[in-house]
Amino acid sequence: MRRGLWLTVGLMAAGAPLGAADFVRGDANSDGVLSVSDAPYLLGYIFLGYRPLECDAAADANDDGVLDLTDSVFGLVAQFRGGSPPPAPFPGAGPDPTPDDLPCPSYGSGSPLEDPAAALIVRDAAAPGGASRRVAIPIALSSTGSLKAFSGVIHDPSGVLEDVPGSLHDKTPERVGTAGWRSAVTQAGRATFAFVVSFTLPVEIPAGQGVVVAEVVTCLKPGTRAGQYPLTLEAGELTSGFEPRTGPDNGREYGRAIHPTLVSGTLFVEQDVTGSACDTSEPQPPPPIHIRFALEDRTGIPGGEVTIPFKVRADRASQGFSYSVHFDEAILTATDTDKVFVTPSGTPYEFERFEENNEAGYLVGAAVISLSDTGDVLPPSVDVEVLKFDFHISALAPIGETPIEFRDGGRGTGGPVKNKLIAGGQEIAPDQASSFVFVNGLLNIVPDAIPFVRGDSNGDDAVDISDAKFTLSYLFLGGGGPRCADAADANDDGKIDVSDPVATLQFLFTGERKLLPPRTPGLDPTPDGLRCRP
Repeated sequence: MRRGLWLTVGLMAAGAPLGAADFVRGDANSDGVLSVSDAPYLLGYIFLGYRPLECDAAADANDDGVLDLTDSVFGLVAQFRGGSPPPAPFPGAGPDPTPDDLPCPSYGSGSPLEDPAAALIVRDAAAPGGASRRVAIPIALSSTGSLKAFSGVIHDPSGVLEDVPGSLHDKTPERVGTAGWRSAVTQAGRATFAFVVSFTLPVEIPAGQGVVVAEVVTCLKPGTRAGQYPLTLEAGELTSGFEPRTGPDNGREYGRAIHPTLVSGTLFVEQDVTGSACDTSEPQPPPPIHIRFALEDRTGIPGGEVTIPFKVRADRASQGFSYSVHFDEAILTATDTDKVFVTPSGTPYEFERFEENNEAGYLVGAAVISLSDTGDVLPPSVDVEVLKFDFHISALAPIGETPIEFRDGGRGTGGPVKNKLIAGGQEIAPDQASSFVFVNGLLNIVPDAIPFVRGDSNGDDAVDISDAKFTLSYLFLGGGGPRCADAADANDDGKIDVSDPVATLQFLFTGERKLLPPRTPGLDPTPDGLRCRP
């Protein structure tokens, strides 16, 4: 801003000669018309040091003898918000009826910039209708270079749009336009909109193809019937940014108008409009939130069962979630989903649906714990186990690891499901959170038969008196159980009891018996119900 103030003072004090050329007031880029591109052209000169003006007097939109921010705002309001038109000479070129110190030695050398890829696009819009009169019309852009501004006029030949001020919501990538100027007005069957990315900063809409950058939010007329209505884009302009189309140009392309291809759309009203109120304000973004969905790793055997816990963590209390989890259906069969989290008050969830789709290999579901009682929520900043997923492992499953992972798009009996959290009464998807981390699970499938030594109850790879003591402690003193029950079954009768430490002691000290195989690490030659844990 300081540079703009110094420049204003300099222009007032320089005593420049009176302009001699005819001009159109407000036309800062000297292309013969007042349009959205003149605002960034003038402000690029004042605040960013871009190329000088051909006719200073033409840029003085409000005819106060000073070039500053108010000239750009005056021109935008005149075009897009029904403000007073600029003083003469306007709208045609002519001499200045109120000469001042702003020079105009020449005028009219500006011209639109050619960009064959440029397009201004009205995407199809869907309005719910019913009690809601609100409609949001997406606007998309295509360009081979960066853009500083755009404007357009949408014709509503069916007459279903209400005459309202409306609003233009910023959807630019990473919200580059939050410091700029936006307007949308619906009047007499036409929605006029304009967007300048920033007045004073060198931020621009990057080049792209068909990128949605804004929504024109307006109202349907009461009583509008459900159906399809054309949205005809009848005028539009893009404004080139500083980023050159072909090599460095020191701002020679900045602020020039681009006449894009105009692409129209269709409005789909889903229900007859019965409501009377309409709110066109932009929804406030939710406070920052960091979210973590996690599946735990587990180990299983072919033909066995395994349970995978699902945990949720967020730094704000949350009221529900939806999930879509993928698994290899050739290896695993989902058998059940167990609800773990119980509300503090003990009341049931307001909504829950948990489904297993073994044909496609998906677990999908959603839960709304409570939207009315703020106490019945997932507590913040802790890992909360919300569900357990039960699987059967195929008897033919290969030994190794298989992932169980969060993946959007799984289907149950309804449509595709996405991974989201509900907090503050709003669904929060990964692209809406400050961070949304997914920790996928890994199932390690190991052989059912694990090598062991008969009588090695404590698992130290030797058979001695400590093994008898270990088994006796487990049976009678509450000691820990053997890792390999097959090894502790010293007499190989398929169960663990006092006869097993007796058999071990007889083998060690009396020579009355030998332990049955395996006497070196190997597999059980007489399979039974006892197992070894990996």
